[in-house]
Amino acid sequence: MDCVVRYIENNYSANIHLYGNTGIGGMFAQYYAAASKKIKSFAQFSCIQYKNTSGGMGYPFPVVKILCSILGVLPKINITLKPPKYNGYRHDEDNAFYEALTRKHPNIWKASSKMVQALMECFVASDSTAKNSVAMPTLVFKILHDRYFSPKYFDGYFQFLTCEKKLIEVNGVHNSYFLDSELFCSYAYEWFSQWQTM
Repeated sequence: MDCVVRYIENNYSANIHLYGNTGIGGMFAQYYAAASKKIKSFAQFSCIQYKNTSGGMGYPFPVVKILCSILGVLPKINITLKPPKYNGYRHDEDNAFYEALTRKHPNIWKASSKMVQALMECFVASDSTAKNSVAMPTLVFKILHDRYFSPKYFDGYFQFLTCEKKLIEVNGVHNSYFLDSELFCSYAYEWFSQWQTM
């Protein structure tokens, strides 16, 4: 990300705003934003609540710590991680998105153990930047029917932030970032345009 930011600064502008789209995309973008002094404003679809692994990964904190230790000593392997089942608001569309993705990319759910370890460490590592609030103005999307996160999880993260912030409640599902992409992008654009610098 530092290389991308430097490239944009050198070739276009230092007026850089970051949108963490998708589930894991929002988490890793938050991790970067919490350490960056180059980003002017930030918007995120998903989030990391440090130490809240039950709400963010579905496993208790001690279990995730142990799994991180095990993955740290294992050689790189592929781990199959399928999305949790979902049957609720707009489940037909949400599930159809995953079904189409699986047909097009049959190995989509095979993740590198090192990527899984990196994600888990965002939640549990003692030096995780997710321990710190993002410093730049931050827009958080609260998805009401997300198969991974409860509305309460988004609220807890939003309350933790000490920066200038805004919460947008969306009556959507986990894959709304794709299904309703224009809606999210318009909110992100409006947010970024408030924080433009010359």
